[in-house]
Amino acid sequence: MSHLISQIENIYNTHNTYNIQKEIMSIDTEKRHFRVVELDNRKTSIGEVTISNKASPSDAAKKLLRSIAYEKGLKGNKKISMGQVKYSIQEFTRGSKNKVFGPYIGHYYKYNDEELKRATIANGKIKYNMKAIVKLA
Repeated sequence: MSHLISQIENIYNTHNTYNIQKEIMSIDTEKRHFRVVELDNRKTSIGEVTISNKASPSDAAKKLLRSIAYEKGLKGNKKISMGQVKYSIQEFTRGSKNKVFGPYIGHYYKYNDEELKRATIANGKIKYNMKAIVKLA
């Protein structure tokens, strides 16, 4: 947050009034915003995720799979029982064309014992037991 404040102060000190608003609005352009707009062939509006400009829409689709599971009332290990879902996502970043991406087919995959050993980080303190699998339909 302090980084953002220092950026705004720098803009204020080095630009005229017209350019200040333009520069402040461009600070957040390093991020893209997405939401689910269609789930199993029904229009909807679920979740909001932010990704970097370098990430792809499929990265947003993976993040939004978690929002879909939450909408269905599934948390933690229960997400495995969700099965496959078909959904489309839309970018709603300010200044974008609000393009719809997909449809994607996504589900959660539970790791087997061998994969669980490799899916441990922070000296064994954090274990992942599943991952989101998302593909274009």
